[in-house]
Order: sequence, then structure tokens, then C-alpha cells
Amino acid sequence: MTNCPNLKSLQIYHWPAVFNSDKALSQFVSTISGKGLERLVVTHGHRCVRGLALSALSTYHGSTLTELEILDISDSCLSALAMATNITKLRSCTFSLGSMNYNFNNEESCNIVSQFFAQNSALESLDIGLHGVDKILTPVLPSLKLTHLSITDVLETILPDSFWTAMNSQISTLESLTLRTLNRYPELVRPSTKMINAIRLLYKLKSLTLTAFSVALNDYEVEDIVYSCPLLEDVYLASPSFTNRSLTALATLQNLTNFACLYSPIIP
Repeated sequence: MTNCPNLKSLQIYHWPAVFNSDKALSQFVSTISGKGLERLVVTHGHRCVRGLALSALSTYHGSTLTELEILDISDSCLSALAMATNITKLRSCTFSLGSMNYNFNNEESCNIVSQFFAQNSALESLDIGLHGVDKILTPVLPSLKLTHLSITDVLETILPDSFWTAMNSQISTLESLTLRTLNRYPELVRPSTKMINAIRLLYKLKSLTLTAFSVALNDYEVEDIVYSCPLLEDVYLASPSFTNRSLTALATLQNLTNFACLYSPIIP
């Protein structure tokens, strides 16, 4: 790595399970020469991305890093984000439990992750699949201007109205909203009025996926969203509750390119 002065992007698909993987990764990160990494992807970060690795990443690459993706993330890693004070220029960030979804991050971890996002006020794309996502995002959303937000439901929960109130801060920028689940058969929960109204305010939306959290939209809600978000190009739903009326509304979208629903609509 010391002989790669122009290295800007690094993807680590596998890190050996040595005695102290965190220390080994921190030493590796610190040897990378040049102006600093701009992009780092670690697909199995459960054991190797912890306090030492994050501290080294912050020290040696915090001023240049703009893209960070850690999959199979651990609570230890989330807690250690408090040490990554120099990472402040992220434009894209992905944190996902992946196969490690049995790890329940505590309230302190949620606060640390929220503060980490807050210090990266230039964030444009955020992909998050963690427990306590509403506690993480609700306080920080007003300080961000996202164009893409993707949330993976890892515990079949419901996003509270306080989250949707905070989402109003994304009206002028958000172009893509994805609410998805790892469950092949999502729980059919009715959306709240606050949720529907918050989505309707996102007039710049081009892509909308509602296959998690509260998915059971009806005809009237589909109509309301379509008429309020005329720029939609991609729509993915998971509701069995709409009929041809919804299809007629969707057909009015001038830019609609892709439409899919996990359940067949009711056709009288």
C-alpha cells in the first residue's frame, strides 16, 4: 500500500480472522500512502472494524473520505464511531447489520451513530439497516439534505410519527426513498396519516419503494402519492389492498419506467 500513492478507493471483501483483527486492519489502513482514501467498503466488518480501525481511518483518511460502506457491522463498531471525529466529509454512507442482525445496538450507540451522521452534514446518500433506526435518524434528519435514503427493516417495526415529522426536512432534496425488509413476506400494516402526508410532500421523488414498515396502502393513498409526486419513475409496493383505480393513477405518471408489487392487485 505504501507503493500506491494514487490509491483512492479500497474494497475489502474478506479480512482474516486473526487474534486481533481490529488492530491488524488499523495497521493496514495507516500504511496507505498518498493523499488519502476517498472510498472504503468493508463487506464483513463485524470483527475487524472496531475502535482501532476507525481511529486509524479517521486519523489518516478522515479529511479525504467521502464514501464509507460497512456491512455486517457490530455494536462495537457503532460505539467506536465516537472516535471518528475527523470523518466529516462523507457524501455517501452505508451501515448494515446484514447476517449480524442479532446484534441489538443500545441507546448510547444510537446516539453516537446519530451524532456521526450530524458531523457529516454534506451527506447525500444514506443506506441504513440497523436496530433503532428511528432513534438514530429522527434527531439528525433536520441537519441533512439527502437525495437518497434507504432503510432496511431488520426487526419488523413501525416508524413512528415523530420520524415522519422529521422527514419533512427532506422535502427540497430527496429523490429516492426506499423502505425495504429482509423478510420475503412483509407484515401488512396500515400506514399512518402522518406517513402518507410526509411522502406526499416529497415532490422531487423519482423512486419510491414501500416494502417494509407500513406497506398496506389503499387506492386513495396511492392516488394521493401519485398526484403529489409527479416525477416518479420507479414505484415498488407490497400492498394487496389496491385495485384498478391505483393502476389508473399510476398510468398518469409521465416518467414511470418501472412498477412492481409483491401482491397482485384486486381486479373486479
